[in-house]
Amino acid sequence: MSRISDWFSFSKGERIGILVLSSLIVVLVGIKVYLHYFKHAEPSPVDFSTYEKQIDNFSAHLKEKPKKIYQPYFRRDTSRKYSSYKKKRNKLHIDLNTSDTTDLVQIYGIGRVFAIRIIKYRERLGGYCNKRQLLEVFGIKPDVYAKIENQVRVDTTKIKKMDLNEAPFKALLKHPYMDFDQVKKLVKYREKHRIFNLEQLEKDGIFDKKLLEKLRPYLMVSGD
Repeated sequence: MSRISDWFSFSKGERIGILVLSSLIVVLVGIKVYLHYFKHAEPSPVDFSTYEKQIDNFSAHLKEKPKKIYQPYFRRDTSRKYSSYKKKRNKLHIDLNTSDTTDLVQIYGIGRVFAIRIIKYRERLGGYCNKRQLLEVFGIKPDVYAKIENQVRVDTTKIKKMDLNEAPFKALLKHPYMDFDQVKKLVKYREKHRIFNLEQLEKDGIFDKKLLEKLRPYLMVSGD
């Protein structure tokens, strides 16, 4: 019995060797089985016929559907906007001397700020005597005026005139065509002289000819 037991008694190193050898045998057998299986196994074919049919149907649908030509959005919109403004400009004839801000903002090129300035300048003038006076309104430049000149008109019968013999100093000074020195000179002159006509002011050197022509629509003398 002692001899048989000797066959199964192994040292530590022998046990490790047996374990490694056994593991190696298991790995080699597994590799052999794996290679044998995949070498002889035939891949199962995949059926794509269903997908191909769906793709063919979709392609046929696209060919039957008519193509729609799209215009760039900004071109289409700008064209309609310009057309509507053009029609609007052809119809407008806003009177500068009787209109309010609601009327003026209808003019193509005039917003609320410009509308308020136009009315304030009209009050200082006493009314517009011609359309080109809009160029004297702050911010209205020639390019803006070119857009609006055909949309406005001027009723000169609405102009408020000042009596040179009676108008107060402050009322005269309010007018944009006269500065402080000119108004002061006029008031001192009328304290000594009755004004009978506008030419008298040019003759006596109160106003020069150029200024007098600008002021003529806004001035009058008692008895005229």
